[in-house]
Amino acid sequence: MAEIYCFNLPEAVRGHVAALSMRYRIRMVEAGPEKAGLTVKELTAGFPGKDDLDAFEESLLLMDHFGQQQFNGFLDDLKQCTPRFSGFKAIVTPSNRKWKVSALVEELRQEKMAIEQERAKAREAAQQ
Repeated sequence: MAEIYCFNLPEAVRGHVAALSMRYRIRMVEAGPEKAGLTVKELTAGFPGKDDLDAFEESLLLMDHFGQQQFNGFLDDLKQCTPRFSGFKAIVTPSNRKWKVSALVEELRQEKMAIEQERAKAREAAQQ
């Protein structure tokens, strides 16, 4: 069964994710800050949390066992929700299963910064 692990969702977004989870038959798991120190593999296996030393503030939707149609439909519908979800979205992969959830979020932060820098360079070049 597809699962979505939710970290730090704003209340308004949580309701949309819950409704979409029911529509697409996805098990929604709310994960607290104590789960940030687990590896993705430990999280998806249902291990209890450790502590909140690795907690992060950003929202994260971590998706596991999604079929292609389910994945595309869920994300397309999520884009239509108001307020928009502005946090990170990630899918569980064989590579990131070994990472701590907090390390995955740090990687997503770095990727976002790199994309924003590239966009800024492109805008700057377009203005010249």
